[in-house]
Amino acid sequence: ICSLLLYTLFSIALIWLLVINIFKPNFKTSPFIILLPLLVLSTLCSLSFGSLKDFTILGMTVFDLLDKFTTDVLLPLVSLGVCVYVGWFAPKNLLRNQLTNNGALHSPMASAFMFVIRYVAPLLIVMIFINNYI
Repeated sequence: ICSLLLYTLFSIALIWLLVINIFKPNFKTSPFIILLPLLVLSTLCSLSFGSLKDFTILGMTVFDLLDKFTTDVLLPLVSLGVCVYVGWFAPKNLLRNQLTNNGALHSPMASAFMFVIRYVAPLLIVMIFINNYI
């Protein structure tokens, strides 16, 4: 199951890299562009429990630094981005179709969900983000 999950995540990253065409990669070099940073970061994270436990950046090990960056910065920013996209830029019926199974079910909560995603959730996410740094 883990190998299937990793293969799926790797495939998504590979397709994204080829479609976006950031570095003008071909199909042979794209996996290395994805795997090299993963290999380096995962090795450093693993070694931060062993031989690199005394190596610190800003008073944290590599694992702790990446963990703090992920939980305090990336998660709020990505969730804010999803709320802004779904609330303001996605097709208008996308959320309603997802909640009602393309109209097969009746969902009186679709409008309430859209209100929360547009106004309440971004405000709360920004408050949490600010609270982490005050």
